[in-house]
Amino acid sequence: MEHQQRKAWATARHAREELGISERTLARWRGSGLLKPGKHWRRKFPTPNSPVLYHLPSCEEAMGEATARSADLLERAVVPTRPHRHRSPCLRSLKMKQAGRVINAKRQMPAKAKSLVGLLATWALLLFVGDLFPSPVQAFEAKDLERVLKGGDCPGCDLSGADLFTRNLANINLSGANLSRAKLSFANLKSGNLSRADLSDAELAFSFLFETNLTQANLSQANLNGAYLHKANLEGAILAGADLSRGHLFDANLKGADLKKATMEETNLSGANLERSNLDQASFSETIYDATTRFPSGFKIIPSAFTIVQPKTETYDPPDRTNARLAEIH
Repeated sequence: MEHQQRKAWATARHAREELGISERTLARWRGSGLLKPGKHWRRKFPTPNSPVLYHLPSCEEAMGEATARSADLLERAVVPTRPHRHRSPCLRSLKMKQAGRVINAKRQMPAKAKSLVGLLATWALLLFVGDLFPSPVQAFEAKDLERVLKGGDCPGCDLSGADLFTRNLANINLSGANLSRAKLSFANLKSGNLSRADLSDAELAFSFLFETNLTQANLSQANLNGAYLHKANLEGAILAGADLSRGHLFDANLKGADLKKATMEETNLSGANLERSNLDQASFSETIYDATTRFPSGFKIIPSAFTIVQPKTETYDPPDRTNARLAEIH
């Protein structure tokens, strides 16, 4: 029994293979609270930088419960907003001790000095409380959001951090817009213009970007897990550190794109053009390509990380992203 219990705990790499999801997705689920410490995961050793172990049966149970409870819950867990910074308990204790010394020193000072120290102490306390409980950042312009939700063009507008989950934004001109940290999972951006837009850290999981113009767009650290990028134009785009796992990039133009440290596990690159792109330290696993895929000059395909398929001859039938389908997702 003890031997079986030990085998139930697996490393991130083993858990990825057993559960069929990427290590980055497992980390997101930990951050979102879907996987709880002690029950679903723990550290191998009692140190902060120790490798994470996952309890496979509990993780499978959590995934099943979340799916049964609400498919939306699982998808939101996959694409959570950026977590607040956690402060070390030791650092908090040190700050409290310093505050205690200030109070003791105040008791031995004259009235005027006490008043000055009191003001300083209040100011320091406000900074300390604000550091412990940072307020959420919501920088987007309400008028810009209203215009986009009505289907209007909004080049250069500020939609940073805006919640556009499942929204229909097809054919809209958002060139040069600030969409950093925006929640665009399952959104329909078909044939839109997002050239030079800032989509850094944006949540674009399973978004629909069919024939979308993303030339020179900043998609660094963006989550594009499962996104549909068929015939999308990403020439010169920045995708450094982006997650393109299970993405559909049939015939996509990635010429000159920066894909440094990008994750492309199970990504379909059939017919994609990656000439002059930067694939330094990019992660590949079961990545799909065909004879028409064009890689950068000198790029060596590792057979164990890539799967070659026959070029598609039939017309690609994109998934349904009509308003009726979006209503079903809600």
